[in-house]
Amino acid sequence: MAPRIRELVDDAVDRLLDAPRPANLHRLVSRPIPSQVICLLLGIDYAAHELFESLTERLLDMTTSAEAFQEALRDVEDFIRAQVAEQERDPGDGVLGRLLVERVRTGQLTHEQLVGFAMLLLIGGHETTAKMITLGMLTFLTEPEQAERVRLRPDLMPGAIEEILRIHAITDLTVPKLAARDMSVAGCPINAGEGILPLTAAANHDPDVFPDPDRFDPARGDRRHLTFGLGVHACLGQNLARAEMEAVFSALLRRVPSLRLAVPVSELEPDRNAIVWGLKDLPVTW
Repeated sequence: MAPRIRELVDDAVDRLLDAPRPANLHRLVSRPIPSQVICLLLGIDYAAHELFESLTERLLDMTTSAEAFQEALRDVEDFIRAQVAEQERDPGDGVLGRLLVERVRTGQLTHEQLVGFAMLLLIGGHETTAKMITLGMLTFLTEPEQAERVRLRPDLMPGAIEEILRIHAITDLTVPKLAARDMSVAGCPINAGEGILPLTAAANHDPDVFPDPDRFDPARGDRRHLTFGLGVHACLGQNLARAEMEAVFSALLRRVPSLRLAVPVSELEPDRNAIVWGLKDLPVTW
């Protein structure tokens, strides 16, 4: 999908450059790219992106009431069921169509499992990456020397992406656990039956693993961060996210080297009410 992702990114950058200044980078670039890519991956119509983007925002906003959450969840499920029904009539070569032909019709998956998989991919596949793209560009814009370094040395881009993933770790909370036995972690006693809330963001800033952990260093070359989880719990979409981030960052650094923040960093509004931490808007000019 990399060539197609680059095409989508170039189109988005064109729209950004045609927009009045200042422009909203999150709305014009960061958000539409992952939405378009997840639609391509699933094989669904991008025309419905505003619907599922708004539904996902409601699902991931911690201020959403329980009733509104359940309503949004039902709406997402209805949307997915309609997409699956469309694929049943005319299966495409996206994930939905292929699973339908290769797994559901052969009895290896149930119809309900297909709907569940599609919901998981749709909800997890665009909002998280959109926020990471915005936070990544904020990092470049507030670290102009490092941005210029990466622009002149594209071989540093993979390392820069890992640093952005490590530093921001938007999925900073893991699933709460209960201790099965008495233990001690870093000198902190934990008794059997006590609750544990591991913080991915804290692990990603552990100075014993990452010296000077708050420093953005594209040449660090360390992928031991836990932003995508670990082992059997590692995010299966992580390399797709990396591909999208690389396409966006490379295009913006190459095509808009004069890109800069249109407001002071102190005026940016973090989306602190979302489960997926990030920014809703990123005003830029050039």
